[in-house]
Amino acid sequence: MQALKEKIQIEGSKLIGYAIAVTFSLLALLISLVLSLLPTQSPLILFVMAVTVSSCYGNRSAGLLATGLCSLACNYFFLAPIYSPAVATTDGVLELGFLVGVSLLINVFSAVRHVTESPQHKHTELQRLETLQQLERAILNAESTQEIAREALLRMHYMLPYVEATVTSFDFETGNAQILAGTIDGVSKGETVPLEQLIPTMVPRESGGIRCVEDIAALKERPLLIGRQLQEGKLCFLAVPLVVEKDLIGELSLYGDRHAAFSLEHQQIAIEVANLLAVAIQQARQREQLQNYAVELEHRVAERTAALEESNADMEAFTYSVAHDLREPVRVLQGFAKILLEDYADHLDSVARDFIERILTNAERMETLLKDLLTYSRLNRLELSVSPVSLSNVMAEVLTLLEVQIQEQQAIVTVEEPLLTVMGNSTILVQAIANLLSNAIKFVSPEVQPSVRVWTQKRDLWVRLWVEDNGIGVEARHQQRIFKVFERLHAEEVYPGTGIGLAIVRRGVERIGGKVGVESAIGQGSRLWIELPADPES
Repeated sequence: MQALKEKIQIEGSKLIGYAIAVTFSLLALLISLVLSLLPTQSPLILFVMAVTVSSCYGNRSAGLLATGLCSLACNYFFLAPIYSPAVATTDGVLELGFLVGVSLLINVFSAVRHVTESPQHKHTELQRLETLQQLERAILNAESTQEIAREALLRMHYMLPYVEATVTSFDFETGNAQILAGTIDGVSKGETVPLEQLIPTMVPRESGGIRCVEDIAALKERPLLIGRQLQEGKLCFLAVPLVVEKDLIGELSLYGDRHAAFSLEHQQIAIEVANLLAVAIQQARQREQLQNYAVELEHRVAERTAALEESNADMEAFTYSVAHDLREPVRVLQGFAKILLEDYADHLDSVARDFIERILTNAERMETLLKDLLTYSRLNRLELSVSPVSLSNVMAEVLTLLEVQIQEQQAIVTVEEPLLTVMGNSTILVQAIANLLSNAIKFVSPEVQPSVRVWTQKRDLWVRLWVEDNGIGVEARHQQRIFKVFERLHAEEVYPGTGIGLAIVRRGVERIGGKVGVESAIGQGSRLWIELPADPES
C-alpha cells in the first residue's frame, strides 16, 4: 500500500512538471509572437526562461519537454523559412543550436542540483516522519491531558525553531484557558488565565485558522501575555488551534526569538502535531469523564447498598421482634380457650363451643405462622458454617421428622440411594428438604395417593437434589412467586399452610451458597430442586 502511494505521488509529480513545461512554453511563444513586431526583439531569451522555470520547478523530464517544445516553436515561427520545420540559413542554425545547447546545460545544472539536494531533503523528511511517529506513540501511551501535552512539547523541540511553547485548553463557558504544558509569563502547567490575555478577541468555538505573526511588534492589538513575550525578547509567534469535529478545544502556541522564524514547512509540522494533540486530548477527556462517572456511580451504589442493608436489617429485626413477642399472647389465648373447653364445657352451649374451637384453630395457625417467621428471620441472623454434608444422612433425618405426615397421607416416598455429598450446613439442609418433601406430599389432588421420588445428580462442580411429585403442579407464571414470603396460590381451606415454607428453603440454601428452582406444569406434578457445591473430596 505504501509503495502504491509513493508511485501515485511520483506519477502526480511528473504530470505537474509536464503541465509546467507546456504552460511556460506556450506563454513564451505567445509573448514572443506579440513582441516579434519589434525589429530588434529576439525570442531566444523568453524560450530560455521557459526552459529554466520548467527545469527548476518541474523535474528533469519537464525540462527536456520544455527544451523540445521551445526549440520547435522557435524553429517554426521565428527562423527562416517561417512556418517550416527546415532551417535555411546559417544564422538560423546557430540560433537554434544556441537555444538547444543552453537549454541542455540548464537541464544538466538543474539535474545536478536535484541530485545533491534530494538526499538531504529525504533525510530531513525521514527524520521529521520518525519524530512524528515517536510523538504519536508517546501521545497514545500518555493517560492525562497534561501528560499528552508535555510529551508533545518534549519531542516537537527537535523539529521546530521555538524558544518557548505552551499547550492550552479552552473553556468557553468560563472564558478561561488552562495551561496543560509549557510556561508563559510565569504561568505554568495547571494554572488558568483569561482567554482574552492569549488571543486578540474571543474566537468562535468553530475557529480553525492558524495565526502566524512574523513580527509581534507590528501587531496593532496585542493581548497581554503576547505583549509581555515581546518584552522578554520573543519576536514572533505561531498559534495553531486544537480542533475536534469543528469544535475549538485549545491551542498550541510557539514563540521564536527572531522575525519570521516559522516557515511554511514549520507551520505544516505544527498543524500535524496540533491535530494529533487535539484527538488525544479529546480522548483523554472522555476517559477522565468515564472514570469520574464510574467513581460517582460506585459511590451512589455503595450509598444505596448501605441504606438498603440498613433497611433490611431494621426490617429483619422488627420481624424477629414482632414474631417473638406475639408468641406469648397467642399462647395465653390458646391456654384460656382450652381451659374454657375443658373446665366449663357443661356451661357452654354448642354455639359458644364452636366459637372457642375456632379461636383455638386460628391461634394454632398463628402459632405456626409465628414459628415460621422466626425461622425465616433467624436464617439472616445466624452465622452459618459450611462443611461436607451427606445428603443420605440428611434424608434419613427428614423421613424421621415427617413420619407422621407420611403415614397420615399414605404417601409413597422413594429415595434413590446413594445420595451424593455436598458442601453445606446440615441444620439448614434438614429444614429445606423437609419443607420440600412436606409440600410434595401436601399439594396433591384429594383422590390421588402422594408419590415422591428423591435423587441426586452431578452437574460439573455442583450437585442437584431433585424432589419430584405427582401433585397439582404450578403454572409457569407463578413458578418464581412460590419462593417468596406469604405467596399462596391456593386458599387456606384447600391447602393449609403459612406461605413461608418455600421462602425458608430459598433463603437457607442461598445462605450456604446454593440455588433453588422448579420445573412444573398444571396437572403434571412438579420437580423442585436445590443445587449446592459438590464435595471436592468425594
